[in-house]
Amino acid sequence: VRTDGDRLAPFWEALSTMKKLGVIPVFPAGNTGDAQKISLSAGLPHAMSIGSISKNGTPSSFSTKAQVEWEGITYDKPELFAPGENILSVFPNQAYGKISSTSCSSNFVAAIIGLIQEKNPKLTPKRIREILLQTTHRLSDGQKTHIVDAYQAINLASFGGLVKGLIYGPEMGTKILVQPGDMIFESKSTGSFNFFLLEGEYELTFISKGFRNFKQKLLVKRKKTNSLMVDLQKSLKHSISINIWDQHQTAIKGVISIGQNSPQLYHFNNGKIEVKLFEGLYRGKIEVMGLKDQSFYLNVDREKDQFDYQISQIPPILIIKDAKENEQSSYLEQSLKSLNLKYQLQNHSITSQELLAYDIVFWMTESESFDTLSQKEQILLEKYIHSGGRVILSGENLAYHLNSTSFLNKICGLSLLNDNAKKHQIIIHNQITALKNSQSSDWYFPDSLKKEVSSAQSILNYTSGESAAIFNRYHTGATILLGFSLNSIPQESERNHLISQLLETIQPKLQEQIQRIQTLYNLDQKAYFQFVHRFNENTRNNKQEIKEELRKFDNKRGLQPLLEKIFYLDEETSSQQELY
Repeated sequence: VRTDGDRLAPFWEALSTMKKLGVIPVFPAGNTGDAQKISLSAGLPHAMSIGSISKNGTPSSFSTKAQVEWEGITYDKPELFAPGENILSVFPNQAYGKISSTSCSSNFVAAIIGLIQEKNPKLTPKRIREILLQTTHRLSDGQKTHIVDAYQAINLASFGGLVKGLIYGPEMGTKILVQPGDMIFESKSTGSFNFFLLEGEYELTFISKGFRNFKQKLLVKRKKTNSLMVDLQKSLKHSISINIWDQHQTAIKGVISIGQNSPQLYHFNNGKIEVKLFEGLYRGKIEVMGLKDQSFYLNVDREKDQFDYQISQIPPILIIKDAKENEQSSYLEQSLKSLNLKYQLQNHSITSQELLAYDIVFWMTESESFDTLSQKEQILLEKYIHSGGRVILSGENLAYHLNSTSFLNKICGLSLLNDNAKKHQIIIHNQITALKNSQSSDWYFPDSLKKEVSSAQSILNYTSGESAAIFNRYHTGATILLGFSLNSIPQESERNHLISQLLETIQPKLQEQIQRIQTLYNLDQKAYFQFVHRFNENTRNNKQEIKEELRKFDNKRGLQPLLEKIFYLDEETSSQQELY
């Protein structure tokens, strides 16, 4: 969209004056969808335009998205997204109802800005805008849409400090690695940079291709400005060695890629490679057949010439934290550690290939109501369950927000019975256990569940007798859906017992595991080798049990690794003949 500079000049001057007075112009992006017709004020560079997202965290179909050109510079609008669908609003004549509009979204952001200004009145409109953009998160489908995060923005404004400065030397942008936190910022081509950090001690590493890394210690104080001047010196290529081992300290073979845009591939056969790289920060990834891919940042400087990495196998359990409580160690994690169970932790941005290799997935939505299992995530889980995977779903209002969906009714085999705040007690191991946040003033509503299919069964009850958890076998996979969050059980002994009960209920049998190996063989080779490797390493079944199950399979495609381990390497040659 090209703008008419003469016609819009008065609006430009008005908004510019507002910003000089400390007023932050926030406007709705408009409700014309992808028509590239953004509202007048929202299209101005001085304005912050706000788009709408649905409860699933995806852009609303009506929310305007456009590119606006001003004086040869193109701006992507809107800059931020916020909830804007089915918002409870006040109507004339003392009535109220739900409306959907980017006007709702802009009010949401304006309220956040008001809270930021209340917490830190000295922040300029420019700095508030930077905080809002720095603390956004992406959509669940990975799009680069910036969704405002009220908590993170207000927290950073309250307890953070500004870090700004100038870098001399490079003519391109310089990467700034901040530890702890593995945060990466980038300077402008002019060498200037600015960002916010929570108060605390940090080490900043300035990295630019062809220049020596420079490290700077920094103590950030809340609501203070920290200014730095950095002079980077040119560097030469540096020789380094990279050693890769497995969990048994055995040198292994595989592929390592180093670089971001056009990564260089290196093959290693004995767990070691030698490379020459300019000093700088490189993104790397190690891939070994049957083991878990490992991504890392390689910080090359003259102080270190050897890097060691240990590659592990995929653990049997995966925890998906589909919630904002990502920074905190959950009760579930504490229980799995207490039970000596190995697990992998990941946020909800996960691919089908990454998901397939796990035996059991805990999908934790916690108190997130607007982003409870998007349509894309439901399809992802359905594919995983079809492959023979097991899923335990836990969170507040989970069944309430999935109500009347095929995923809840068909795959999980249940429906919502009611959503009653009075039911705050469940029966675990014949003991009555109270859920936390049990006061009626707290926003916490356990779901009572109802079976919808004959394969489903209730495995846990509230003290009212209504079902609190339902187990369902779906084709070769299985699900357990809880009407509450596992993290709402603060008592460790009761929580550990319940988690043990859930895992025992949903744990695949030996025949199902072998069947899943065959399924993965045809579905995804990478996940197949990872699953087989873990099975060979960790199976609790003895050799004779596995032999008996293998004989039941007429089609033995994909079972070759098991046959070799159980039969072909057997000392008794007669065992090899018995197979066929």
